[in-house]
Amino acid sequence: MRRSTRLFSAVMLMLISISMMSFVSYAWFTLSTAPEISGIKVAISGDNTIMIAPNLTMNLEDGTVANYPGFFTKTADLEPEEGTLLSPVSTVDGVNWFIPVGEDDEMKVSSLEDFVLETDYSSANSSDGGYAYIDFWVVSPLSGTVLRICSGDSMDVQNPAIGSYVVQLPESVKNFTNSTGYNLDDSYQNLASSIRVGFLVDDTKVTSDAVMTAYVDSALYDPTYKSIRGVYSQESETTFMIYEPNALIHPNKGVSNVLTEKGIETYLCQTGEYCATYPIGLDDEGNRVFSIVQDKLIVQGNTPWKRLNQALVLDDMYQAYVASAKENGKPFSLDDFYKNYMHESYLQYVDYKYDGLFFEDSWDLLNYGDLRVTDSDAMTILERTNAVQDSYIVLLEKNVPQRIRMFVWIEGQDVDCSSSAAGQSISIRLELSGSTGA
Repeated sequence: MRRSTRLFSAVMLMLISISMMSFVSYAWFTLSTAPEISGIKVAISGDNTIMIAPNLTMNLEDGTVANYPGFFTKTADLEPEEGTLLSPVSTVDGVNWFIPVGEDDEMKVSSLEDFVLETDYSSANSSDGGYAYIDFWVVSPLSGTVLRICSGDSMDVQNPAIGSYVVQLPESVKNFTNSTGYNLDDSYQNLASSIRVGFLVDDTKVTSDAVMTAYVDSALYDPTYKSIRGVYSQESETTFMIYEPNALIHPNKGVSNVLTEKGIETYLCQTGEYCATYPIGLDDEGNRVFSIVQDKLIVQGNTPWKRLNQALVLDDMYQAYVASAKENGKPFSLDDFYKNYMHESYLQYVDYKYDGLFFEDSWDLLNYGDLRVTDSDAMTILERTNAVQDSYIVLLEKNVPQRIRMFVWIEGQDVDCSSSAAGQSISIRLELSGSTGA
């Protein structure tokens, strides 16, 4: 990977707990109980170059809402709106969202007409299911800082980077040999394979006097930052980057369903192979099409568990939490285990030093295949890297806070979005690296 003279890292830790019931075996499915996001944590590692802040809002007299950054620091807690639930959707640009029509578990799709086009985010952060988004701000004290997703540099002994990952947390299951006991089951991966994280960026400077006044009057205003960027109106020009984790994991035993021009078709895609996703979008004439997204895609192999070394430690800690809850006379809460232990100590159970690297050129994943499936032999000759050079989130201006809209969704066009699950949770961690020069 090409290196610039300066490299600094920002670390985003998103801990997303998702409870699911069963769903039908189609590329698009309906949840009887939709996934729920329980919390997002953000932290900055290394020196204080790039910093992050939550998004603050104020209702203005004209009825509009002013968005401006809170206090910039190395850590931040980001929370989606309470009660936000997820269900499969599709997008190419983070602006046009395609929501399958239907009710309850009777929803089926067979063509591009079986979707509602949504541009007003009415299904975002909804208790009825859809997708989630949350705004945050980043700032750099240096000019020309390029913000990228990073896997971490394991060779940096002084400042080791932990890396980016999406992994399925183990599910708590009843121990049928002991009617009062529970065990951990980490065999599910379908949700982690079909989750996407997107970054929508509008780098237009905010010119509204009312917004700037609200920002300057804020108790957390820093006079170093005299202007801010990020408007996000329907007329604004935006860019969109898509992070696709676990692209080589296919838990559906090789057979996957996906929506094509011919309707639902079956594809054979084994773990270790790459199976391309063609999200639904609009062409220049406004027609619905299946879109190639390689020019905005950041593809990661997979981030597996270190189960051979850590299984007993993990299981013992789980049993300790169960026993402690019983001794205190309280009903056992999974939050005690996941939030107080797993979400804080999870990194030691993840192995990302090779499989967690990114593919240097996402176009190669199509060039070496049949435009849908690229076999595992081809994967071995493709270059891996810590951070993709030609796919970056945004170019930051010195001391100008940039607002970024981050989305989390289940991509219905992913071939792994097609199996049953129950009681699952996922943990998402993003490490953002910043380097001077594109």
